[in-house]
Amino acid sequence: MSDKRTYHPIGILQRLSKHLEEQNWFAVGLEILIVVISIFLGFQVTASYESRKNLRTEAVYLDELREDFQANRALEDKTLGRLESILPQLRGLMEQSALAEPTWSVAELNTAFSNLWQMPTFYSTDRAYDNILGSGELKLIRDRKLKKEISEYYSSLELLQIVQNTHELELVQILMPYAVAQLDFQAVHLTRSDDYPVPAPVEPDRILEVLHTREFRGVLTTKWDILTDLLDLNRSLSKEIDEVLLQLP
Repeated sequence: MSDKRTYHPIGILQRLSKHLEEQNWFAVGLEILIVVISIFLGFQVTASYESRKNLRTEAVYLDELREDFQANRALEDKTLGRLESILPQLRGLMEQSALAEPTWSVAELNTAFSNLWQMPTFYSTDRAYDNILGSGELKLIRDRKLKKEISEYYSSLELLQIVQNTHELELVQILMPYAVAQLDFQAVHLTRSDDYPVPAPVEPDRILEVLHTREFRGVLTTKWDILTDLLDLNRSLSKEIDEVLLQLP
């Protein structure tokens, strides 16, 4: 049988007890030193393992954040494109309203008015950020500037969502009731599905009766105000997305 010492808790306690009885202080000190070194090395190994694990988790989160913000970049480009295509139509309709006789046909006027139902809405992709917050592991993201940019992005997003909700309320409470009461709503509808088109309007010329009224211009201006506000907020959010992507590795 081997005489080699094995260091485990029970064995160490037995040897310490023996050394204390024998008053062998050198041996006692040596045993204590061995215990301290073993504990220290154990902590070092555990800390090293946790550090590597945290780095791997951080790398996964950064990859997921990059995917989400690249998706947000594409969504924001699409939203901005829609806003920038609608505003010229509304401006043209305002200009037609100021003319003694419109130069656009009735069909063109109705089509331009149908842009009032357009609601370019940005919906953020937040899968990665929600996972990070839900797991309580935001601290694993070491880049302080990245966390700052993400925080600023979500602050801007919150403001945009408030305005988008206001837009929906004004659409329901102001714009649609006006169109239903003053126009042939079938003539100014927004086609939702090519498979189920709205039947031909009965009174498409009604837009000519209201074209020069203060109420008509007021409705157009209300929509203009909403869309230009959304345009500014989406442009700001677009810059925030770029800043986040710039900080991501």
